Amino acid sequence: MKQRKTKRPFRFEVFWLRDLTFIGKLKEWWKESEKEVKNQMHTFQLQLKDLKGKIRKWNKEEFDNIH
Repeated sequence: MKQRKTKRPFRFEVFWLRDLTFIGKLKEWWKESEKEVKNQMHTFQLQLKDLKGKIRKWNKEEFDNIH
């Protein structure tokens, strides 16, 4: 099997919205990722990065490999 040299881009999957717990988890993860940084854009960037990791982990645990 050939390994990827670059990371896959993050893609939002519409089927996640069918999971009744997803929106609640999303709100919870967003609050957990709040950072104390002076620059608001940097704070937002850090929160999105943290959220991306949590969504990827949740997706793998809930749906594994859908392809």
